Amino acid sequence: MSRPVPARSHSQEFPPGYGDFQLISSDLVVFHYNRWLLAYVSPVFRDMFAVAGSEASGTQELKLTEDAATLTLLLQFIDPKKPSPKANFDNITQMLEAGRKYQLENTAEWARNWIAENPSARKDEMNSFSVSRAAQLLDVGTIYDIPDLSRHALRVLIKAPIMELAASTAPRSSLYAHLTKLRSERIILLGKEYTDHVFESVPETHKRPTKPYYTEYQVSAFIGIALRFAAEPTAHNLGISYGTSRMTRLQEVEAELPLLP
Repeated sequence: MSRPVPARSHSQEFPPGYGDFQLISSDLVVFHYNRWLLAYVSPVFRDMFAVAGSEASGTQELKLTEDAATLTLLLQFIDPKKPSPKANFDNITQMLEAGRKYQLENTAEWARNWIAENPSARKDEMNSFSVSRAAQLLDVGTIYDIPDLSRHALRVLIKAPIMELAASTAPRSSLYAHLTKLRSERIILLGKEYTDHVFESVPETHKRPTKPYYTEYQVSAFIGIALRFAAEPTAHNLGISYGTSRMTRLQEVEAELPLLP
């Protein structure tokens, strides 16, 4: 018994009668649009029409791999009768990828202008993003030459826990690799500062012949344990303050890192 054919629906933004050609999204939404305009703005569409021989065969539709949301953005962007679509962090990646695929001009400029309109708002919004999402946006900013997007993403990642950076499965751009290297070096430097402090505070009769060596993960664990028990008398007896002094040192080390691009 054959399976039923999934039903198609029609785009409300580009309904029947809006154009002489049909674009079918991956989720089976039909967009009615003018073929001549698609061929004019996109050499990819022009070549697809030529290869398919649409005019000769009378075929009036083309199935695409983009979903309905992405096609809506794409057609709004190229349609002179529609306002330019509003950008956000959820749709710029899809729009930029579609723009590159179909060789549309100015999609990257569209994203740059949106970020430049209110950079402080973009920065505040991105501060709530996960490591994986910030890393993905860092890649988008690098690939499509959007420095402000890369800068905002880096400011999120530079404050993220090192363990989350190491565990992230997000794409690893050269900037991401450079950042994780700097963060690892910073942790080792911080750990050295505190292990040296601890070593110097221990009475001579209790010291080992040499100072211990710690890997970055041991140092990270060491700092976490020290912070947890910062209020314990032992920590104070050693002359260690893991509150303000640690944050001050962290800020000093942060200032020693190269300036963000």
